[in-house]
Amino acid sequence: MKAIPVAICGDANKYSLQSGTSVTKFVIERASEDDSMDAIVATEKLIVALTGTLPTASPKMIEEAFLKLVRAPDSSFMLFARDAESRKLVGFVSVSFITALRTAGMYGLIQELWVDHRSRKQGVAGNLLKSCASYARAAGASQLEVGLPRYEYYNLENVKNVYVRNGFSPVGPRFIHNLTD
Repeated sequence: MKAIPVAICGDANKYSLQSGTSVTKFVIERASEDDSMDAIVATEKLIVALTGTLPTASPKMIEEAFLKLVRAPDSSFMLFARDAESRKLVGFVSVSFITALRTAGMYGLIQELWVDHRSRKQGVAGNLLKSCASYARAAGASQLEVGLPRYEYYNLENVKNVYVRNGFSPVGPRFIHNLTD
């Protein structure tokens, strides 16, 4: 598997913070084991945003899942977008690789995409998705797929638009059978 390209978004792509008073640059990099606390906090924020409730998984369970993800580069990866100066996490994307007959090989399934609410509409999600596509392509994936939040999610139209703007096409609903209940 090839090394992931690191994208530094700046100069030509400066993004204003919502306060309108400052400009930030962000760096996209592959997550490592040292990033577990950031992954836990961001995942908790993602779950609260999607469901309105706290995660049912404990921080330890989220950390264990994160470590499995980052320790298995042949089957998954996670990219972090960080403020280039403060190194604060402003977004992440996680992907699992799956082999299927219908794709005649491997494809990537985006498991999570999260951008901190203060960093939205600054190109973070789009640049995460572009870097994600580059990495998945280099790893041999033929396509990326994503399942969207539930129909009642308050920001669903904006989420759909982010994916469409970044080359994704709708293909239909997705069903889930929860095996933990």
